Amino acid sequence: MGSNQIKCCLILVVLLIFIFTSLLTSTSISGLIYNSQCLSERRLLQVVKSCPIDFEHQNYSIITSKCKAPKYPVNPCCSALKEFACPFAEELDDATNDCANRMFQYIKHIGHYPNGLFASVCQEGQGGLLCPPKKSKKNNGNRKIITCDHNLLTFLVLLVWFV
Repeated sequence: MGSNQIKCCLILVVLLIFIFTSLLTSTSISGLIYNSQCLSERRLLQVVKSCPIDFEHQNYSIITSKCKAPKYPVNPCCSALKEFACPFAEELDDATNDCANRMFQYIKHIGHYPNGLFASVCQEGQGGLLCPPKKSKKNNGNRKIITCDHNLLTFLVLLVWFV
């Protein structure tokens, strides 16, 4: 290869790296989570805590029995995800732990789902999935919203997409 070809290849590689990093920090992904409570928080070099929930031994048949290939119907898949995830909404909403990441890793592993399936089709509102309020004696009818900060959402989408 001549020196001009090497220069062209290097320029192409640098350009591709620039484009890829631009896509990683793109604001278009944050369109999924407008008005998220977590977006205003700053998390530089914050240590992520281990998830207190044992997602390895959860019963994923709620999801795998309703969300099936080859079509992966949106309503059954998303309602099954909500049925499974909403009991853990408080932990999944905590961006200081790795619960959301672990849960989606196990869902994908056990159900053999394609990359990005739930992230692309299961969106309610601007803050995430809307979960019914926990049953208690004092029920005020509020709904809990599972939210993520921009960096965590970007990481999860990319993880699900590339893994």
